[in-house]
Amino acid sequence: MIHTDMKLHIYKGMFAVCMACMFVACDESGEMSVAEELTAVYSNKLSDGSRKNLDLSYSGSELLGKEVRFEADDRGNADILLSFVLPHEEEVAIEAVKLQRSDDGRYSFEGNAVSAAGTMFDYRGMAGGGLLELSLDNVSVPGTEPGMLSLVPFAEPVQDGDAPDLWHCSRLLYVRSDDADVNRMFEDEGVAAVLSNMLHSVLRDVDFARDGNVTASFRHRNAVGGSDYGKSPQNMAFYFMADDTTVYVTPQVDMIVSAMAGGNAAPKALSIDINAILSAITAYGQLNKWTTTGVKFVLKDNPYGAAGGGMLLAGDDSPQRRMGFEGDKIIYVDNYEIAALVATANYLFTLFPELPAQIESSLGGLVDVESLLAAIGKANVFEIGLFLNK
Repeated sequence: MIHTDMKLHIYKGMFAVCMACMFVACDESGEMSVAEELTAVYSNKLSDGSRKNLDLSYSGSELLGKEVRFEADDRGNADILLSFVLPHEEEVAIEAVKLQRSDDGRYSFEGNAVSAAGTMFDYRGMAGGGLLELSLDNVSVPGTEPGMLSLVPFAEPVQDGDAPDLWHCSRLLYVRSDDADVNRMFEDEGVAAVLSNMLHSVLRDVDFARDGNVTASFRHRNAVGGSDYGKSPQNMAFYFMADDTTVYVTPQVDMIVSAMAGGNAAPKALSIDINAILSAITAYGQLNKWTTTGVKFVLKDNPYGAAGGGMLLAGDDSPQRRMGFEGDKIIYVDNYEIAALVATANYLFTLFPELPAQIESSLGGLVDVESLLAAIGKANVFEIGLFLNK
């Protein structure tokens, strides 16, 4: 039989353990602990619908389609994990963030950080009530800042008076291939000229900003003259310079879908289309990669100007095929991405069977799109992009 004093000690010990557990789980008012209240994965993806619990801004503008892991402790600190928020970075951790309790019972925080890739930024926010508000400002991505690049104007090719075998060409679209069929379709059949004119009808310049944003000046839908241009919204695409010539461009799919649909005003009406688009992106690995860490581009000085002898298009030995292209810079999809680009296009054609005919119609019936893709797929070298002026 257990002695009465021993029983008393056991009861006291059990009582102390119970009280300790209560204090870990609850505060003096019996509410949840800070850790229990705040720790969660917060998201503002369009597919979340009414479950959205993250208000995220980047350089002063809303940024949709993201997840943030917020893990608080009961000592007034938190660790924050940003998933695919900063340009070209899968995860960025902000550790030991100090929390301050506000009068409304929520917790505020602020500070600055540097990511593993070298991106510097300030952060501030508020957590509580099942919602996380987070603002990222003064973002500065590392590496070269390309700045504002204007589109090369279009003009008909002109033969050089001093060098009859050289033609001066001013157009927006840059194409280089070692395949004669590809060159024939783009050059002889006029696809390059048509695409250049189409782009010129809506775009004027492209701006690579210090915070990683890629924006463009575009002509308003109802504009008649060339002066009625507006700026594309922030946070539609991010870029990251991996080195002096390698740039990754990441489209922000949720932002683009939301803008095309006129914002979030009617999530119920849009939910089917949005979920179909986002499911397709997730299902196809390459699309998912491009929309998270970016498409690889090359940005470099234009080596095909008239002063440098221009470009001799493969598959044709005639002198007039040596073209000197205007422009200070060229940006084009890295050749490594082309096979995946062709496969992705074919994948999209299976999802949207009407798409090839629509593209062909927009090009005036100049080329069969599926034949063009087949030619591009067998080429050893295929580069496509833009001529730009600094």
